[in-house]
Amino acid sequence: MAHLQANAVHQVEGGEKARDLGYMGLAALGLTFLFLWLSQQGGVSSAIGIGGLIVAASAAVGGVMGFLFSVPRIMTKEAPAVPPADAKASADGGKSPRRERLLSSNTNLERISEWLTTMLVGVGLTQVASLPSHLNSFADFIDKQASGLFAGANAPLLNAVTVSSPFLLVFGLIAGFIFFYLYTRIYLSPLFQQVEILLDKDPGEQKLGEQTTKQIVDSVPVEDRDAFLSYLTSSDRLSVNQGIEIIFDLLYQPGGYEQAIAIGTKLASTPASKIAQFWFLMAAAYGQRHRALRVSEAAPEELAKTKKAVLSAAKQAILLDPSYKENLRNLTRLDSIDNDLGDFRDDPAFRALLAG
Repeated sequence: MAHLQANAVHQVEGGEKARDLGYMGLAALGLTFLFLWLSQQGGVSSAIGIGGLIVAASAAVGGVMGFLFSVPRIMTKEAPAVPPADAKASADGGKSPRRERLLSSNTNLERISEWLTTMLVGVGLTQVASLPSHLNSFADFIDKQASGLFAGANAPLLNAVTVSSPFLLVFGLIAGFIFFYLYTRIYLSPLFQQVEILLDKDPGEQKLGEQTTKQIVDSVPVEDRDAFLSYLTSSDRLSVNQGIEIIFDLLYQPGGYEQAIAIGTKLASTPASKIAQFWFLMAAAYGQRHRALRVSEAAPEELAKTKKAVLSAAKQAILLDPSYKENLRNLTRLDSIDNDLGDFRDDPAFRALLAG
């Protein structure tokens, strides 16, 4: 709980910093218009306005450079692919289930940042020797463009503006660069990281509660546990993926589908409900129950109820990942070991679900 509260505090603080940056941008825009208005008033007002415009413009350029130099790199790590052995193992990913990311970060800004910073550093180093001449040219440009605003007694102000303009330009560039560099590193980089965490968050890696873990472990009698189940149920707190792996293993044990359904019922209220593979295995478990009921000539009402559960689980798996249509279709093959859904091979509702 404390961990969740800390995350919430960080998210609120990050949102406040992003909002503050927006407010600062609006304030800077307002000051720019104010300086623009002052620059046209003549006399001291024009001197203040022109100086302010130089600082604002150079700070904006320096700020962009500072942002580009401090854009964080996004590090990604691909999980190794494991070749499937059969239909259920295909969905299980070799007993290492992992959600497929449907949305990932666009790294174009990072690439542009690398290209531009490299280019700016390279070009800048080649132009260091000509920097004084460029600053003199800028001062001559200001002197020429502002001469009409300083006439008569205000003529000395023109010299002050002309002389100070290169220094204001350099000051604005450095100040803008340092401010945005530090702001991005200190406040915006954590926001980028938070977005990456949200995008890459795998529901299967989340831990189940202690009570849910105990209920799942108790659902599997000790005498029915093979080596793999004994290993999984020895954990104090199972992950969602481990819970799904237990269901997977139980489906290969005689009568294990009932335990798998019991465990799946508990997992349905956890992040497992966001994983297509969970619903795929639940469809297989209900399919095994349907076959057992049919063989034992159970009441039509029981068969209809189980059929509804199969269709519901299959539909949910397809909604989360349409590629599971083929996996579900494979379970209807009567000549396969994994034919848990063989009863629904010619079922109109099931076939419509796969065709939809």
